[in-house]
Amino acid sequence: VFLVFRTDAECLAPNADTDPAFARAFWEAVSRGVEMHPLVLSYDGSCVRFVRRIGVCSG
Repeated sequence: VFLVFRTDAECLAPNADTDPAFARAFWEAVSRGVEMHPLVLSYDGSCVRFVRRIGVCSG
């Protein structure tokens, strides 16, 4: 489960520029069939709310 606090997100992908090792591990896990469940949430300063589910970006 990945919690995404960007309501404009369309899909989830790791930032390889920031953490290349994590990005490699993420895509390796995807290629081996690990299910990723990105959830878009919003936060208004006092409450976290579920917005929607999104998919994993094409890698």
